[in-house]
Amino acid sequence: SDATSITTYGSREFPDDLPWCNREDAQAIVNRVVADRKDPLAVVEARFVIGRSAVRANALLARDISDRVTVIEPETVLNTAFHIERITHALTGEHDHEVTFTLEEVPPSSYVNVFVLDSSILGTGVLG
Repeated sequence: SDATSITTYGSREFPDDLPWCNREDAQAIVNRVVADRKDPLAVVEARFVIGRSAVRANALLARDISDRVTVIEPETVLNTAFHIERITHALTGEHDHEVTFTLEEVPPSSYVNVFVLDSSILGTGVLG
C-alpha cells in the first residue's frame, strides 16, 4: 500500500487473484501495481476521420487494444507514450468513418523488470 495515495485517492483493492505465483512473485507483482497505480494515469481520447484515405485507414485500423502509441500534440506540449484502452467506430455516411481511441498513459515503471533471477546462474539476472 501507499499511504499518500490512500489519503489522496482512497483505498483500492487489487482486482484479481494470483494463483500461479509463489509468495515472492506475488509480492513483486503487487509492488509493481502499487508503484504504477498509486497516482492516476492520464487518459485521453484521440478522434480521427478516415474519409477516403486508404493510407489513414490502414494506419488506424491496424491498431489494437494494448498497442503502445506516442501522442504528440504541440498546442498542449503533449509528447507521451500511451496504451490503447478502447477503440470505437462511428459510420455516419459512405465516406464518414470515424475512429476514436481512448488511451491511458504508460505507467512510469513500465520498463522495470518484475522477475529477477539469481545473476550468478543466468548472467544478467533478468527474465525478459
